[in-house]
Amino acid sequence: MEHWEARSAEMRKFIGCPGKGIIVCATREICATREICAKLYREITSLRPEWAAPDIDKGVIKVVYTGDPSDPPLIRQHVRRPSQNKAIQHRARNPEDELQLVIVQSMWLTGFDSPPLHTLYLDRPMRGAALMQALARVNRTYRDKKDGLLVGYAPLTENLYAALAEYTATDQQTRPLGQDID
Repeated sequence: MEHWEARSAEMRKFIGCPGKGIIVCATREICATREICAKLYREITSLRPEWAAPDIDKGVIKVVYTGDPSDPPLIRQHVRRPSQNKAIQHRARNPEDELQLVIVQSMWLTGFDSPPLHTLYLDRPMRGAALMQALARVNRTYRDKKDGLLVGYAPLTENLYAALAEYTATDQQTRPLGQDID
């Protein structure tokens, strides 16, 4: 929470708003991962209760994943119809919307574009094109934002270098990994 609050405050200088972040929970089996997402939401909102809101169009933090009515209550509370998840997706694209953080299992890691998105907290190993696509979610330029930040809680360094090797010579030379963010 401290990292997010400091990061979003700093990003205001570049994008004029707190921006957006995605937290990607570890993948084990799907039900266990959804449980991790739901428990993380519960922990964050216990620290920041004012961030929680049951309505789709309100709240600073949301969980987005798929599920069904047979899921346990902890998971089921975040299962929504596709149209409701689309509404959250639109909020994530709107820099003026109060939504700041979205916790996901795997959704939104590819093919999702939200220019004010600047930070990706990644707690699952990823490789190759999937890793590069996930990183691209936060690496879009926007206003005065030149790049994004990947905060890795899973082993990523070797996988990122291997993925970068598949890309341009410039990427390989500048080695945009492990820079001092201060």
